Amino acid sequence: MVEKMKETRHEELVERMITYVHKSYRNPGLSLDLVADECGVSVSHIVKLFREQVGATFIDYVTKMRMKEVKRLLTETAEPIKNIVQHCGYIDLPNYVRKFKAYEGITPGQYRKLYGKSVANGPDRK
Repeated sequence: MVEKMKETRHEELVERMITYVHKSYRNPGLSLDLVADECGVSVSHIVKLFREQVGATFIDYVTKMRMKEVKRLLTETAEPIKNIVQHCGYIDLPNYVRKFKAYEGITPGQYRKLYGKSVANGPDRK
């Protein structure tokens, strides 16, 4: 019974962590400290739960979320890349471009050209 209660508490905590990260991933200052404060637990507990329950580190999880949103915006909007990157929680564009290229194998501009809808290529193209 105690083990079941502990498991339920962990599940609720993981749900709170994930909800908070999904709500806050655009914040460039998102950190383990903020998540721990929000959930009322230690940073080490957050690190452990992320690895055990989510199957990724906190940084990997946030990076994946941000990359997914950047890729979506690159393909579905004509918004300048700098604005997209800032909107998704990154401050330093050149550093982000290097990170994106390491993650995807191409730059954000190349990604947009390859996978973007016509709206991402400008209003005159179809």
